[in-house]
Amino acid sequence: MLHYREIHGGHECFEKWQSRKSALEYWKMAMETQQERIAKTLEDLSLVPGFRVLDIGSGPGVITIPMARKVAGVTAVDASAGMIAVLEEKAAESGLENIDCLHKRWEDVDPEKDLSPPYDIVMASLSLTMADAWAAVSKMQQVCRGHVWLYWFVGEAPWEGHRGVFEPFARKMRQQVTVPKCELLLKILRQNGVALNAEKFRYVHTDCFASIDDVMRHFINRFRIPPERQTDSLRNHVKGLLESCNGNYLLRSEAACMKIWWPFSG
Repeated sequence: MLHYREIHGGHECFEKWQSRKSALEYWKMAMETQQERIAKTLEDLSLVPGFRVLDIGSGPGVITIPMARKVAGVTAVDASAGMIAVLEEKAAESGLENIDCLHKRWEDVDPEKDLSPPYDIVMASLSLTMADAWAAVSKMQQVCRGHVWLYWFVGEAPWEGHRGVFEPFARKMRQQVTVPKCELLLKILRQNGVALNAEKFRYVHTDCFASIDDVMRHFINRFRIPPERQTDSLRNHVKGLLESCNGNYLLRSEAACMKIWWPFSG
């Protein structure tokens, strides 16, 4: 994780969601393409009305909002100001008053000062980018009285695989690294004696763009492609990744994910 941050100029994964605009784009994408995943996650958690839930890396609330309709209360933690802002907006639009939002990195959360434990469910869905995975999980267990649920990627995700496509155009592309995935997370949990359950599932992510220029900007920013290499050849590479739909351009990716869960009463 530290190497990833160094290569990306010291930036952390959550920083691309700091603006309200980018957070709203994520919300829209999830509402249009991830309803199956959201419904399956809610089914996994076996929610009951009296539960209190801690949602770490809540994003704009695509799972938080429907969870809050089923339980007594949800504490949502997210490091991105944009994500928290959109979550608060969506909660208000839904008339939900049982969501407490905390704008902090999980690493910086003080359970005694910032939270109101214990929680019946502690979950982190597609947000496990902490540099010290065991410290992060230990803190989750500290505030849990029921089950811990983790959702994370397996292997290299397709959007990480795009590095091979863009290597001819980006400086230092070979130095770029991917964030650690479930292969390492499972080892860490088992080495620390966690009697876990694990199951793979499919994750689909679709970004919608209004123009080829928008897609170009997306990849130029992601891979820091310098002006002199923003050529027609780059545009042709970008076009090869896209599907056209009703005048828009879709960038569709499918990845393997894993849900990991275990009972814990701290």
